[in-house]
Amino acid sequence: MKRLIIKKTNEEAYDYFSSYVKCESKDTLVISTTNDFNILNHSAECHAIINLSRVNDIRYINKFFESVNSKLNNDDIFIACIETFTARRERKPVGKIPIISSIYFTMEFIFMRVFPKIWGFKKIYFLLTRGRNRLLSKAEALGRLVSCGFEILDYQTFKGLMYIVAKKVKEPEFNMSASYGPLYKMPRMGKNGKMIGVYKFRTMHPYAEYVQDYVLK
Repeated sequence: MKRLIIKKTNEEAYDYFSSYVKCESKDTLVISTTNDFNILNHSAECHAIINLSRVNDIRYINKFFESVNSKLNNDDIFIACIETFTARRERKPVGKIPIISSIYFTMEFIFMRVFPKIWGFKKIYFLLTRGRNRLLSKAEALGRLVSCGFEILDYQTFKGLMYIVAKKVKEPEFNMSASYGPLYKMPRMGKNGKMIGVYKFRTMHPYAEYVQDYVLK
């Protein structure tokens, strides 16, 4: 198992995983998948899950995290892998070309970050990409994990990929109205104590509201 993990990542990443979980243990499920079927179909009990595939290539991210949650007990560990905005820019050769890189990444951001959040364009985006190679910020990845019942313990980057170590602490929230688009409704106190929704343009990353406690810590 050690050889396979190092081949997929590197020795530094393996040592990092080993500081949180026993990679060679039968209680640790090490996979490289973007399909939650491979999580749910694992019949043996496990107390740690390491997924070496990028979260960026998972079509239904929250559903995947919820499936991982269902296979673990409280205090069990999940290690996920993502490629952030910054790492993506550094990885692509076009990122080293002045002016052209700004134009390229602006267009990429519009197609891969804005389109999926706009009705109508969303269908076109997922038809063309099938949800693979998505643009993800660190804040969104952390926030999605927290919303799905995990507590963030740590994260480190190796060869341009960030590995997030999270601990299950509760069941997922299954929040079907999490703020995600460019416009979102914020609950506010109205007249006579009545709760109302106030619409505003987004000024923070999607799911960032879930990591406020983590940021404070």
